[in-house]
Amino acid sequence: MDKVLDYKCPCCGAAIAFDPRAQELKCASCGNTYSVELMSELCDEANSDGKTTSDWGTYKCDGRASGTVTYSCRFCGAEIECDVNTVATECVYCGNPIVISDTVSGMNSPDVILPFKLDRESAKTALINYYNGKKLLPDEFKSENNIERIRGVYVPYWLYNCHSHANATYDATRVHSWHDSRYNYVRTDHFLVSRTGGADFADIPVDASSKMPDNYMDALEPFDFSGAVPFRDGYMAGYVADRYDVDSLSGSSRAELRIENTMNSLLRDTVHGYVSVVKRRGSVQNSNGTVRYAFLPVWILNTRYKDKTYLFAMNGQTGKMVGELPVDKGKAAKFFAIAAAVSMAVINVIALLALLVR
Repeated sequence: MDKVLDYKCPCCGAAIAFDPRAQELKCASCGNTYSVELMSELCDEANSDGKTTSDWGTYKCDGRASGTVTYSCRFCGAEIECDVNTVATECVYCGNPIVISDTVSGMNSPDVILPFKLDRESAKTALINYYNGKKLLPDEFKSENNIERIRGVYVPYWLYNCHSHANATYDATRVHSWHDSRYNYVRTDHFLVSRTGGADFADIPVDASSKMPDNYMDALEPFDFSGAVPFRDGYMAGYVADRYDVDSLSGSSRAELRIENTMNSLLRDTVHGYVSVVKRRGSVQNSNGTVRYAFLPVWILNTRYKDKTYLFAMNGQTGKMVGELPVDKGKAAKFFAIAAAVSMAVINVIALLALLVR
């Protein structure tokens, strides 16, 4: 079936037709006229309304693997059982760092790696500073044993690059008011505002590990990719890493959402001088898409308190820290009891002073 284009007046919704005299499309109901070019754009937008289209090509899409494999430690000879996605770990018996080259060779080889800039001691200090002064934090959470379990992890990421083109249409209004000796008048003018524009995006990071919570990994940004270097196994020694288990096509939806939000914001920021602006429709098209596979540095601490796991993560390049802090209910009860007592004392003093003034 051929595509049907339904031309309607953007202002009143009535049918419009081409006016040979005006050489424009004209609404017989409200009398507004529109150029053919503008209405063609509006129809194209209506047919692609709300859609984001992209072409990322085909790249590293063998998907998630599962299961375990066994390796022998070259230092002590012990057998080590690993997840099939494990890239770097350490021997649980002798502590010897182990890099499993099979998981980072060929198609699985990262394009770049961003080496750690901050060491373990820096990460421990940052964690201490993060919860320093938090009076409701449980004492167990501050123990040295918890801090010693902090691990340096190379997290797999996809870095998306593309050119994006977007268009949007807005309903906008301007209001004028005046009065004479008898009446107050208000006139509202309605406008159809169109915007279009393009932008290039480079290295949009999306974590490629299902084990890592996306909100934490997003919160660790930004990373400075000028420090990225071609991948070498040597960077992995002494750290922990898994290869990606979320392929690049699956991860692209998160990159597309960020691009769409950015483009919509950029276009909206160009609309000025109106009392109200409401988006009617819009679309985003991404082209020339490429993807890079990268390992990015993150310090991770998992600790449990009251049967709940708390995760802390620190950007291994910049030191930015994110995490959720538990609350000691006993300390919280004492704190609020003291606060209530102090507040009551202050109220009593104020009341007494008021009586003395009288």
